[in-house]
Amino acid sequence: MIQGNSVTANENDFGIETSYGGVIRNNTVSYGVGTSGTGIYASTGTEVVGNNVYENDAWGIRAYSGCTVRENTIRNNNALGTSDVGGLQCSYYNRVQNNHLVLNNGYNIYVPAWGNMLIENTVYGSTADTGIYFHTSGNFYKGNIATANGVNYDGTLPAGSGDGGGNVQWP
Repeated sequence: MIQGNSVTANENDFGIETSYGGVIRNNTVSYGVGTSGTGIYASTGTEVVGNNVYENDAWGIRAYSGCTVRENTIRNNNALGTSDVGGLQCSYYNRVQNNHLVLNNGYNIYVPAWGNMLIENTVYGSTADTGIYFHTSGNFYKGNIATANGVNYDGTLPAGSGDGGGNVQWP
């Protein structure tokens, strides 16, 4: 378990990185440097809970597969303004719930693959790009709030049983 740390101005790829099945809880991770300057990288089966992740040059949090990412504050990431980067990237079979993403440059949440569940997240102010972007089908979303993003929801949006309803947006 990685808990209660403050990681600032990390010059490696990731401020905090776990391998299979780790727990990353209640950390502050900021100012990751360079095009790989990601705050938290969660490998397979990692739980990422209650972290404050901000002002990293690349991603705030990247979750690979089978992770639970919940109750994090992810703000002002992608300081370099790189395309296809932003606050949170969740790849395969992740549960992303009750996170608060604000003013990330690029995507607030980017979903490049399938099997993810996005539930009750708030995304605000990604003026350069998208609040929540689904690159492919096979995902589920329910009860998310998106406001003041360049586009609130975009890409291959879940439909039918993939749309649990209650996803709201306003300019």
